[in-house]
Amino acid sequence: MHHVSSTLIDRDDIADRVAQLGAAITARLGPVADGGDLVVVPVLTGSLLFVADLVRHLPLPFPI
Repeated sequence: MHHVSSTLIDRDDIADRVAQLGAAITARLGPVADGGDLVVVPVLTGSLLFVADLVRHLPLPFPI
């Protein structure tokens, strides 16, 4: 079993950055995404959890 000896970026900092990304995406694509032009596609192994956190910050209609 592997033990983590130190934390590079703590979970609060990651959550804050994900919220910032969501706000930036909303600000930039808001008018475009209202027409259904935004599609979110998680493609990397393990990215679904990140995308799930990110889309919680997107008050836009879109398919995943």
